[in-house]
Amino acid sequence: MFFYEEYLNTFNFDDFHNFYNESKFDLNTTAINFLNRHLKIARQNRDFNRLIASYVAKGHVYDHMGKYRKSLKFELRVFILNLNPLYLDVKNSPIMCF
Repeated sequence: MFFYEEYLNTFNFDDFHNFYNESKFDLNTTAINFLNRHLKIARQNRDFNRLIASYVAKGHVYDHMGKYRKSLKFELRVFILNLNPLYLDVKNSPIMCF
């Protein structure tokens, strides 16, 4: 519950709880997989708010895991997306390249 409140509070608790119960991985890996699923949905629907929330949460989870370079990578993605929130084409977007 603490992990959810600290890192995933912008997502539906029941959705995460069901995803966690169906997963065979540890909590951190399950959280990353959960966020990857939300990133995929955000890209398909071009949902800017969901994309930002997923990147922020993923950065926090990587920080919690002690993977600071990966955490910084996602924080930078959020920064760049907030500079120019026009989210037009996923395949040609420079944010998806690094």
